[in-house]
Amino acid sequence: MLEPFEVKSFVIGEKDAVNQGIKYLSLPVRDFVGVPTFEQIDAGITFINSCVQSNGCVYIHCKAGRTRSAFLLTCYFMYTESLSVDEAIGRVKSFRKHIVFRSMHKIGLENYFKF
Repeated sequence: MLEPFEVKSFVIGEKDAVNQGIKYLSLPVRDFVGVPTFEQIDAGITFINSCVQSNGCVYIHCKAGRTRSAFLLTCYFMYTESLSVDEAIGRVKSFRKHIVFRSMHKIGLENYFKF
């Protein structure tokens, strides 16, 4: 998560990001009721890892910051730190208390990491 002092500008879309030399990845998922595909999760984790390994910052967002972005960050923590679903959700909730995961999201997390 970026701290306020790390945000130098706000980028609206892919074209603006690319023009600023910023790596950009969009993973469209339906709000609140959608669960990313395994391919989207793979792409998201790979993208985050690439940025982190090159000492970059990663800004993960969705409209409300309650489900879709939290889901991807939970996947990242599960993958990189070998956390359980509940441990990873707890980690994300420790700095983003208002996240919302329904049973379908927990099932999606469990299924991905069985895959």
